Amino acid sequence: MIALITQLLILGGCTPNVVDSGQVHAPYTQLISWEDDRPGTAFGSGLAADGAGVWVGSPEDAYGRIDRIESGIRRTVLEPTSENGLGFALAWSPQLGLLAGAPLSQEGAGHLLREDGEPIFSGGAGDGLGSAILETQEGLWVAGNDKLIGDEMEIVVPGRARALVDFESTTVAGLVQSLGGLWTEDGTLPTSVAGSLAGASLCVADVDEDGRDELVVGAPGANQVHIISTLSAIDSLEDEAETYSGSGHFGWALACGPGNIWVGAPLYGQAQSGAVFRIRPGSTASQMGDPWFAGEHPGEQMGFALSQSAKELWIGSPGNEDSHGRVFCAY
Repeated sequence: MIALITQLLILGGCTPNVVDSGQVHAPYTQLISWEDDRPGTAFGSGLAADGAGVWVGSPEDAYGRIDRIESGIRRTVLEPTSENGLGFALAWSPQLGLLAGAPLSQEGAGHLLREDGEPIFSGGAGDGLGSAILETQEGLWVAGNDKLIGDEMEIVVPGRARALVDFESTTVAGLVQSLGGLWTEDGTLPTSVAGSLAGASLCVADVDEDGRDELVVGAPGANQVHIISTLSAIDSLEDEAETYSGSGHFGWALACGPGNIWVGAPLYGQAQSGAVFRIRPGSTASQMGDPWFAGEHPGEQMGFALSQSAKELWIGSPGNEDSHGRVFCAY
């Protein structure tokens, strides 16, 4: 099976690697990586898994690029002809398919694009539309500079959102360029830790398996991850939150599922090789120990992006301008 996958990967135009099984830890048993064939593209900066494969962003490849990896084959889906920052913010919709933010398009107006490159939303001058994407039962939201734009609606928010989730039937935005921390439709939830970058990553799942979803908040500036059971009656982000601490920009990326939180720390280690940590609420110590999986090369930035499907965990390791970005799949 591995040999067949390797042949398919070569046909896909990228360099495959079956990772030593000794580096794979529970709950997964196998790990495969893909390496981009060009350096400096930041391949793996954005990820969106859909159960059949993953969409991969390479925002530093000339004008940006999005690839699709499925059944071992990689193909380029979007490769624009002008600068647009394509590849940082990606999402997958069961109804619409790939959703991709292009915040630098049209000289900084920004777009939300479909897989065929057609815009769903277009920003105005300086909007920078496309830094975060959310689909709810009510429709789509896409973040720009100090605003959220949806179906026939625009909301002014006190900062630029890097992450958007739906929690307790409320849209929650992580405002990393604001002192606000988290913004909700009911107001701003401040953070007491200056420079924490609280809200750089967000996810929602029943992580403690108590039958109710929790909101998980990454604060990589403070090297912390917070678990919040409810937004009501909280005066600041840290109040009533279960908190885990690490290092290396711990909390820059998150992926959540029942009983597990995966945390990216892309600057972990002296060489900033990066790492991914696993939190099991209720059984993991509040201070992180050894990582679940660590990068091997200087500047690799393992854990810059994370995305999870029912059976797979995808890990982005975009590296620096001189290195080849990599994407890992644990299954």
